[in-house]
Amino acid sequence: MAEENGAAATTGTTTAPRGMWIVGVGLLVWNLIGLAAFYMQSTMDLTALAQSDPVTARELAAMPQWAWWVYGTATISGVVAAVALLLKRRVAFWLFALSLLCIIIQFSRSLLMTDLVADKGLSVAIFPLVIGAIGGFQLWWTKVCDGQGQLR
Repeated sequence: MAEENGAAATTGTTTAPRGMWIVGVGLLVWNLIGLAAFYMQSTMDLTALAQSDPVTARELAAMPQWAWWVYGTATISGVVAAVALLLKRRVAFWLFALSLLCIIIQFSRSLLMTDLVADKGLSVAIFPLVIGAIGGFQLWWTKVCDGQGQLR
């Protein structure tokens, strides 16, 4: 009986880290894509963008410096959190929480404090909602991993 319990426990701990690793790598890739998007948007030629998408070019040009800092913090903390999760560190939860808070601030500003929705329609809120949902998933997943004793 003791061997059965030991085998079950070993099997459980072997499977869970593999799942944590797979999800962790996926979250790292997702957050690296977000970091790349931040870099591309912050260095974008707005004159060229204005020819194809004048509304987005106007909104990016009008984006206050503090909003760029929030955007950068969201992406950088997400990447660092994903790395921390892969390293099995509890700090991943707090870094993902910081990232989600910044996501909420960033998109609240762009959706509620600008003319973006009026100019482009409510559909512009879909991707920010997806990003927020993934941010919430990151927090939940980290809590699950911690609850299973996988983080230190």
